[in-house]
Amino acid sequence: MRRTTILALSLLAATAGPACELFTAIGGGETLPCVGDQACPPALTCLALGRCGLCAESADCQPAQECREQRCVERAVRPDAGHADTSGPDRARSDSAYGDAPSDLARSDHGRQPDTAVNNDHVVAQDGPATDRRMADTRLPDSAMSDAAVPDAAVPDTAVPDTAVPDTAVADAGPACGSHCVVQIVAGGYHTCVLLQNGALKCWGRNNDGQLGLGDSTSRGGTGWEMGNALPYVDVGGFVVELAAGSFHNCARLSGGQVKCWGYNNLGQLGLGDIGNRGNAGTEMGSALPGVNLVDADYAAIGLTAGNDHSCAMFDSGNQRLLKCWGGNDFGQLGLGDVSNRGNSAGEMGAALPSIDPGSGMVRGIFAGPLSSHGCGLIEPAGLSPVLKCWGNNADGQLGLGDLIDRGDQPGQMGSWLPPVAAGPGASVQRVTAGSNHTCALFGNGQVKCWGVNNYGQLGQGDTVARGGAPDSAPTMLPAVDLGASISPIDVVAGGDFTCVLFGGGSVKCWGRNSNGQLGLGDNASRGDDVGEMGAALPAIDLGWDRHAQAIALGQQHACALLDDNMVKCWGDGYYQQLGIGDTADRGNTAGEMGDTLPVVNLGW
Repeated sequence: MRRTTILALSLLAATAGPACELFTAIGGGETLPCVGDQACPPALTCLALGRCGLCAESADCQPAQECREQRCVERAVRPDAGHADTSGPDRARSDSAYGDAPSDLARSDHGRQPDTAVNNDHVVAQDGPATDRRMADTRLPDSAMSDAAVPDAAVPDTAVPDTAVPDTAVADAGPACGSHCVVQIVAGGYHTCVLLQNGALKCWGRNNDGQLGLGDSTSRGGTGWEMGNALPYVDVGGFVVELAAGSFHNCARLSGGQVKCWGYNNLGQLGLGDIGNRGNAGTEMGSALPGVNLVDADYAAIGLTAGNDHSCAMFDSGNQRLLKCWGGNDFGQLGLGDVSNRGNSAGEMGAALPSIDPGSGMVRGIFAGPLSSHGCGLIEPAGLSPVLKCWGNNADGQLGLGDLIDRGDQPGQMGSWLPPVAAGPGASVQRVTAGSNHTCALFGNGQVKCWGVNNYGQLGQGDTVARGGAPDSAPTMLPAVDLGASISPIDVVAGGDFTCVLFGGGSVKCWGRNSNGQLGLGDNASRGDDVGEMGAALPAIDLGWDRHAQAIALGQQHACALLDDNMVKCWGDGYYQQLGIGDTADRGNTAGEMGDTLPVVNLGW
């Protein structure tokens, strides 16, 4: 039976927003690509890996620059040594991104599930086209970080002083949210999480399997008294720099490159050598939560993503990149040439866990989604532009290879045998997102193309015809999604049978399934499944007066946006409390529920 996972994760501010660093979720964490600061919002700077953000140390900057007050500036010559001062904060900030997930997530032990539910989401870990660098291992002992994700009293604002993000960075950059600035938002199947500037996490929504990481199985967000300062921080025993969400589990990358996962673990998706859930008992989180044993100490994780029932990480040793995935593998989504699960039994992780062979070239990013049973990688052959390669479930053509053959489930399908997605002459992939059974890409020319299942119009072609599973419907043959004559898109995110685009001006448009108002248009009518519904006819979501989105995240049937005032708003399915607004009602399915009427999520402080 096909499982579905959704994840949301998109990222990045196009307009000036809170003076804080932005990430996506691989499951979360990629920023706006750049070449020079002219391509970045005023509050951000262009980092060495070719993305806008805030530097933590001089190694984050271009070779001729150094980090001062979290901005990359021309390097000063030191008269005593003749070389730059590379000192800086002893924590590494994330500069990667997230992805999406798979399809019909029929979990009989997880309550309500629509008969035709097919979810998707992606987690992306992607770096830019510029200079590669090894992330130094700045991992702190658990005892030193044990208060990094606990209630407010244990996480004082001085842990990351507000002055670390100076108000003077940009005059009109929005509220100085300081250590409580939201830097990443991700959505799992039926839960939502945010990563804060101080490395702490908060999660709400469904919690049957401990995916909220609060030491119980009690869902949060359905009553007002559960949110705000009453919502505990998630304690993972360290400073988190990147977050990824699967359908019913989460993974976090800590400042030293360690990865920790919690929640549902039926197939080993937590990578701990067993099938026991974590986070649903009081003694399982914090320093008691083991790190995932992935590679030796010479490698540090630099990217993270999660699918429906599997997880992946990308590593950098300075001159080599590794991809490793673990968990469910019934479609070959681990990319190992078989269908054997990994991480559910002792002796399967660490050196015993093979790396994915994506073929010749440097790995630039990994992409999955909380609902997906497929994944993708951005591979850069020597001297050539990066190409997109996808593997795993291909029942609906979501791999974009012009057939319906799964990849990665048999020997001889990966490496040089795995064909790249035919994107078209000169097409450069900027973003990739994996839904439950569809995939979308944003190209350098501003076009968005989607392929795979299309039963609700999630491909945005004005019909319900699947694409990508036949030679004449490969991505190179597909028309771009008609988004209207608006500002160019900067991100595309796939959820459970629906897709959203974030535009440079901070507006958001969504299409596909709308059973619970997840398109945010005040009704339950799907969009993109009939002629005349896309382009100028597709309204932008009303997020409130003069409010703009910096990042979006999509789950199975809900969506969230991080706004330019550092507030979070969620809409769509509220049955499992995943909207975090004090009840279990859907939002966005009835006129008058969006805009200023839609409450913000109360995160406290």
